[in-house]
Amino acid sequence: MGQGSGTRGSVGGRGLAVAFDELGLHRVYLYHAVENPGSCGVARAAGFVQEGTLRQSYRYADGAYHDEHLHALLSTDLD
Repeated sequence: MGQGSGTRGSVGGRGLAVAFDELGLHRVYLYHAVENPGSCGVARAAGFVQEGTLRQSYRYADGAYHDEHLHALLSTDLD
C-alpha cells in the first residue's frame, strides 16, 4: 500500500475482526504523533474515536518528546 491508501480495507478490517470476533477483545486503541494528521484520518475512517492527547508521551528518533493522539474503538461501537 502506498502513502495515503489507509488500512480500512482488507488488512485493517480483518485485524479488527480478529480482535473483536476471534479474540473477544472489548477495546482496541492506537496512538500516533500529533504532527501526522494522515494517521488521524486513517483512524477516523476505520471508526476509531479520538479520545485525547497524550502530552510529550514518546521520545522519537529526533530525541525530542512529542505529543500523541489516542484513538480507540470499542466492540460496542460496532453494534
